[in-house]
Amino acid sequence: MQKQGTGGVAFQQGLLYGLGLGAFFIICNVILSFAKSGTFLAGGLYGYESTSTGNSTLFSIGGLLVEIVVFLLAGLRAGQRTGRVATGTLAGLWTGLISAVMTDSYAIVSLFVSVSPGQNTLAQQLSSEFGIVTIIFAIIGIVLALVLGMAIGALGGLIGKRLAPPSAQFSQPST
Repeated sequence: MQKQGTGGVAFQQGLLYGLGLGAFFIICNVILSFAKSGTFLAGGLYGYESTSTGNSTLFSIGGLLVEIVVFLLAGLRAGQRTGRVATGTLAGLWTGLISAVMTDSYAIVSLFVSVSPGQNTLAQQLSSEFGIVTIIFAIIGIVLALVLGMAIGALGGLIGKRLAPPSAQFSQPST
């Protein structure tokens, strides 16, 4: 059996957890859009509310906690498999990148799909300005997800390194 490199393990764990986290947030966004309660953008780091119920803060905090747990698990699994903290850091980075790109792509596409061709020019202008702001927030969200993913992934990698089985070291008997 061939041993997989640390970069491969990091990407594998990042892809697995990133796709899961991205899918989770897209499903939450679809449910929230039907309920007209608000949305997650950039994986829960930004939220807006359409009513004054206070759900936006709850959704943002909940989304951030879910992200932290997923980044920690990705880093832990990668660090445990290789015994290296750097692998956990890379796994967190990949997880953050993949999930943020997925959720931001969904948010941007849903924004432009929601603009109907029959709107008046003022609404179209406001919509396009809002679209630019949304894209700027999406880029900021991706950067924040990368930084948060790396930091929490490194913590998970440190925990995983401690849980990793000791590497088999064969020592020569001294003569």
